[in-house]
Amino acid sequence: PKRGLKITAGKLEAVQPGRLSIKREVLTDVAASGGGEEVSENMVEDLAYQAMENLSFDQLSADVNSLDGGRIAVLFHIRGRHDPPQRQELRLTLSELVSRSFLNRKLPLPSNTQIDLTLDTTLNANQLISDLMAVNRARQGQQEAQQQAQPDAPAPVPAGRP
Repeated sequence: PKRGLKITAGKLEAVQPGRLSIKREVLTDVAASGGGEEVSENMVEDLAYQAMENLSFDQLSADVNSLDGGRIAVLFHIRGRHDPPQRQELRLTLSELVSRSFLNRKLPLPSNTQIDLTLDTTLNANQLISDLMAVNRARQGQQEAQQQAQPDAPAPVPAGRP
């Protein structure tokens, strides 16, 4: 770009294991696959959402690159396990397996299910930076308002000085 920020072959990595929760409401136009032809797309998507909502990760990395129009492409790769607050099990009866009726209902993703997730997304970098700057200005405004509301207090003295 003529002005602004450009990222080429950027790489982000978590320095230690952690937890991640991505609520399904923040994801739009998500396509999940990998369940085979006979598995409903809604069921696969629901299992993918469950995995992202309660994810304990061992590895998290992201490749970052600038795109035209002030957008940034982010390709996340996350490895971990499904770790919901309450233990979940998947129980199916023999008749559900034979009739495949379990494909028509919501299934709980079992606890400790291993997750290897690739999430490809783009962000509007210009809007993101603008929003971050607005948050920063609001914080500074709050601090200034709090300082004005307090009477003049003596300046703090660094430790070790009279």
